[in-house]
Amino acid sequence: KMRRDNKDFSEIYDLTGIRILVHGVDQCYAALGIVHGVWPPVEGRFKDYVSKPKANDYRSLHTTVLGPEGRMLEIQIRTHQMHRVCEEGVAAHWRYKERGRSSRRLGDDAAWISQISGILQDTNDQEEWSTTLKTDLFSDETFCYTPKGDIIRLPAGSCPIDFAYYIHTDLGDHCQGAVVNGRYAPLSHELKTGDVVQIETSKTAHPSPDWLNIVGSSRARSKIRAHLLEANRENLTEQGRVLLSRELHRLGKNPNAFFGSEEFQEILDSLAVKTEEDLFALIGFGRIATKQVIARILKNRAKGKKGAAPKAIGETIRISDIDDMLYRLARCCQPVPGEGIVGFVTRGRGVTIHRWDCSNIRKFQGDQARLIPMRWDQNGEMGSLVEIVVEANDRHQLLADISNTISSAGIDIKGCHTLSFDNNRATLSFSIVIRDILQLERLAAQLIDVQGVLTVSQRRGNRTRPLA
Repeated sequence: KMRRDNKDFSEIYDLTGIRILVHGVDQCYAALGIVHGVWPPVEGRFKDYVSKPKANDYRSLHTTVLGPEGRMLEIQIRTHQMHRVCEEGVAAHWRYKERGRSSRRLGDDAAWISQISGILQDTNDQEEWSTTLKTDLFSDETFCYTPKGDIIRLPAGSCPIDFAYYIHTDLGDHCQGAVVNGRYAPLSHELKTGDVVQIETSKTAHPSPDWLNIVGSSRARSKIRAHLLEANRENLTEQGRVLLSRELHRLGKNPNAFFGSEEFQEILDSLAVKTEEDLFALIGFGRIATKQVIARILKNRAKGKKGAAPKAIGETIRISDIDDMLYRLARCCQPVPGEGIVGFVTRGRGVTIHRWDCSNIRKFQGDQARLIPMRWDQNGEMGSLVEIVVEANDRHQLLADISNTISSAGIDIKGCHTLSFDNNRATLSFSIVIRDILQLERLAAQLIDVQGVLTVSQRRGNRTRPLA
């Protein structure tokens, strides 16, 4: 708790606690009075979750007192029914209450389940769903009132827009202003517990994209996105079509033919999207990325769909399988045939091939949709240009001996650069074409035997990797 809330040990008040269970709500408050009569309460440490339950229906009285020997003591007071909900959950309590009855409908004490279920239906984004649970169920809350005195429970940090959408979607969609405690307040005004809020509407008022930056509840955010998507659907659909068509052209596919294919329908199903227009609109709105579609196309190629013979072993793709699209070897790690590799789907530059242990690839482990397990072709036709660095004691004929060793191994030299230093040391860099990593390692073993050679390494971007 100290780490989670960044608190000092002296700020932890619930090291010692007592829980009191009673039979009725009236007895909760009676017990509270007795406790405060025995031990003095700590100011600001009383919370009444009985009259104002949490969103997940948690109910209890919490108070911290100065107990025996002046030690902080937290006391929780609740009924047996409240304790059952706390320990077993609202669903278990609901089953208990419905025992022996035919009705299986959720009661008011589980209304929050229906609320969260409704938000889930509005999004397929797992990250957004997780955020919803954290913000709407487990965050601090604000209790506001309608002009008629009805209590509206909102996540802390909510504004009048959240208030409006909690009451009704149409009220939120046409919200143009708010009166808080009898005074006009901007829509960005942060509501506090006890505020009385009245929403003013207009038929010409509609949600703005800026609202997404000021609302505090996932319910409001979901409704705003849905309205913006529908209001700009035609433009977003065209934008999404253009973006996806551009990526398909890079893959060597005809967009019009692909959009009518069975493979495209399978991709729609995997994304839980009904029609191609829906997909284009979601891409244009930014709710689905083109990379998600491209990644599925590449996986389908790897699995050899449509009756084609499998091109890959397991889930890997050969480099020759992507010859019809743009790809390149990463400069940061400069992979060599024979090393473990992975493809990374870039934005606008095709596929970049990295070593599997490249530090840049580790940064994208959480974005698996853009990573493609790959392997090198086994035909040996593809050569790889690498740079090796030889550190040696300088002497007569050193360059000739090293060059002869490389040529004798059947390796072409494309370039050479040498530096001599006052301490009788020399650094020789060679750009060579090798067949695979094994040939490179064998060459390093031969070079280290050359008189005067101290180390042999491979330069990868700004770093070097020792070979011998």
